[in-house]
Amino acid sequence: MGAGKNLRTIGKQNIHNVIKLLIMEKSLSRKELSDRLGLTKMTVGNIVNHLKEEGYVTETRDTGENHTIGPKPTAITIVPKRILAVGVHISSTKITTMLIDIVDGILIQKEESVDNLESNQQLASVIKQMVGDLLSDSNDLDLYVVAIGVTFDGAVDLKTGKITVSMDRLEKEVIAIKSILEKKFRLPTIVGNDIEGASIAELIYGANRGPVGTYYLNMGETIRGAYITDYTILYGDTSRCGEVGHMSVKYDGPLCLCGSRGCYHLYASTELLLKNSNSHSIDEINLKLQDRDPLVLRTLEDFIQISSVVFSNIVHLYSPNYILVGGELAKLDYAIYKKIERLLNERILFKRERYVKVVISDVKTKANTMGAALIILRELFT
Repeated sequence: MGAGKNLRTIGKQNIHNVIKLLIMEKSLSRKELSDRLGLTKMTVGNIVNHLKEEGYVTETRDTGENHTIGPKPTAITIVPKRILAVGVHISSTKITTMLIDIVDGILIQKEESVDNLESNQQLASVIKQMVGDLLSDSNDLDLYVVAIGVTFDGAVDLKTGKITVSMDRLEKEVIAIKSILEKKFRLPTIVGNDIEGASIAELIYGANRGPVGTYYLNMGETIRGAYITDYTILYGDTSRCGEVGHMSVKYDGPLCLCGSRGCYHLYASTELLLKNSNSHSIDEINLKLQDRDPLVLRTLEDFIQISSVVFSNIVHLYSPNYILVGGELAKLDYAIYKKIERLLNERILFKRERYVKVVISDVKTKANTMGAALIILRELFT
């Protein structure tokens, strides 16, 4: 009985691995799938035939004239608008809902401010209404929605799908968002932390992804991270192992809401940089930087120095080849991150043997939004 269960698990995992690789590489032949996954041609053939019967993938033959010996190779791709998901991202300022296609990305997106919400019950009602409106506007694409994904930048219980809301205007309360949405829409609902979803978005749509070890930092209102290697994301049991913003960088620094002192986000969050530079946006900071504004120069120099310490600590902990920066602060002038890169490489152990690069996400802030829907792929990437 135990052996049978193991065989079923292996079969499911093989299907997951095939889908994951097709999502990442867009198009592969049966032979390439077999070679990359270490599966027999028969196993790959059975999986591909099953996915074709279900309508998830299509297979086309190479019609090129140069191929003359043996059977012509085929290209297997995921069918556009066949694997769709609804995403809900809840932040301290707004609720974002979107319809995502695994192949084409965001199809529909809607946003609502949370400024006028007075209770957690109202929050839940607004989310239900927004999801309902999204599905109504999908032009029958809702027939291909496989699940709803929810990400939240606060406390998340991965097992029960409950979130703990503690926004300024709302009482601290646990909301069973998973059961609320499943009851309303009859769709499986997966709830996760925002960094988990953003990491998956980077893996699928970002340019700096793949088998090489990368530490992904999503820097904005909060600063969180995850280690990505071999198309797999490492989070820890709660998906919040990368609370980089709460890494203490000054033991006698200001008191943080978490109870510790001198947390990194007290020196490097979007709110802090805007306040200290007397600016209203990251774009304004960049413009002032070009004009050599003294206040902006001082603010960014502090940011560079303290970030180089944090980045070097990440290198000592995870030994990545790259640190990938996404989120709102990825919009900062790239010269700032080149300075951080230089300083962190002066600090790290074995500096003569290796050089760690700091790269900027081309997905930037979109990862937070897209990640809400992509959280449904958790099993594929963790």
